[in-house]
Amino acid sequence: MCNWFDLARDRNVLCGIAVGYPDADHPANGFRTGRAASDEVVDWR
Repeated sequence: MCNWFDLARDRNVLCGIAVGYPDADHPANGFRTGRAASDEVVDWR
């Protein structure tokens, strides 16, 4: 595999995409978590 992102061999890239429409009445869609700023979790190259 080509190492385009200069990642260590023991690391993988994961991408998730949600599709569809949320069910506003489902309890799981009312759950909110805090988020870190992107500069804390992204290595900009």
